[in-house]
Amino acid sequence: MRNAKKAAMVVAALVAIAVLTAALFGRRPAFEAVPEGADRLTAGAPEVVGSRLEPYTRVLGVPVSRRGMDVRVRELQDGFEVVYDFDPGDPAVEDRMILDRESLAPRTRAFPGQSFRYRGDEMEAVVERQDGTVDTIMFQYGGDVFEVSVLDLVAVARDPEEGDAYRVAWGNFADADQWLAEVRVRGEEVVSGPGGESFDTRIVDVLFPSGELRRFWLASRPPYKVRQRRFDRGRLVTSGWDLVEYRTGSG
Repeated sequence: MRNAKKAAMVVAALVAIAVLTAALFGRRPAFEAVPEGADRLTAGAPEVVGSRLEPYTRVLGVPVSRRGMDVRVRELQDGFEVVYDFDPGDPAVEDRMILDRESLAPRTRAFPGQSFRYRGDEMEAVVERQDGTVDTIMFQYGGDVFEVSVLDLVAVARDPEEGDAYRVAWGNFADADQWLAEVRVRGEEVVSGPGGESFDTRIVDVLFPSGELRRFWLASRPPYKVRQRRFDRGRLVTSGWDLVEYRTGSG
């Protein structure tokens, strides 16, 4: 009897979590396949203009805790440095990328135990194993790829218009043959930010070959991405971020 009650309590808790998650994030939106003849966006494509972007710092948080990570975009002489800081103040847990200033093509990426170097349609991964050994793995793609963590910036730099549908090249670390994701630009939505500030955003969906879908709410001004939801292939949300605060400039 006690076990039955405990099981019932567990089921009730799981149902409550599912209801709360659905209330906060909703189910994965339907995604109409991008036509075969649609544009294929690779790193270096002339329609991606990185000079449209300005440096910024933003803090993203989940709606429950309101705290997640800091994201910093700093302007370099001929590029951008993008840092995902999962524990502000501790460089040991930073995910750091260098992008070309104009094309946003990735040059390098590094986070604890792993580093990546891009050369057009190739990517070299250096992985440090727990036993201290180091492996070097080469990936060859069908075109010049973007870094998957900054596809929101790529979409902004392309200047998204409602109805756009295209494929974008991204550096898939798991399967180099699956290097194209499908992108659709949905309608517009006004999103409330910190302090009651409003952002006019475009809704951009990115569908990956695995079935994962990421939805971005993108403004045309810093900090650009003000909301994100990620859904797995089973149509359940796996993560979500909202803008907590931001500031412009490289400081």
